[in-house]
Amino acid sequence: MKKLLLLLFSLMFSFSSNAEITSFDERFSLLCEAEQSTGFRWRDDAWKKMNWTLPKYIITKQDYEPSSDWDEAKHYMCSRNKKGDFHNESSNKIFMDSCYLIKNFGEEETESNYQTCREEWTAELPFTLNKVHCSEATDPQGIIFKPNGWFTKYRVADQVANIPKPIYFNDKVIVEAGVKDDMLLYVGRCSTF
Repeated sequence: MKKLLLLLFSLMFSFSSNAEITSFDERFSLLCEAEQSTGFRWRDDAWKKMNWTLPKYIITKQDYEPSSDWDEAKHYMCSRNKKGDFHNESSNKIFMDSCYLIKNFGEEETESNYQTCREEWTAELPFTLNKVHCSEATDPQGIIFKPNGWFTKYRVADQVANIPKPIYFNDKVIVEAGVKDDMLLYVGRCSTF
């Protein structure tokens, strides 16, 4: 009997974790686990190929912000997020901005974990969420994911100039001489929970 219950529970979980998101207003949470990583780190005046520890992320779709005023918004990083959409007829897709919490698994959430992300939906019934892209225009990093599908998290080198001497702030070195930003790429899978 225990084996039968375990089998039924496993089947129910597998069906629910592979379900498509089909409502613009549906709130969901994802566990995204990286399966592979690659990238580069600047060392000894050259880019060295690196692999990083594989992270896990929690991603949660939030409610729409009631105000676009930073002072009144619950999460100021999502203050430009408002309910509405844009239908691109040439690609037959609907694009919407929504607020998401994206944080490392096991870490406390902070205000900087919230951001406005661009959702891409099919424009035919039943509507289906194809992917979500989270990246600020001036930010060298971002994440693209499909609920119950693949994700890619990336970071490109924002600091690539040669720095001949250290940069100080309040008598502390904040950027070492010769440092360049790491470049990295993670790929993995996300599932609802």
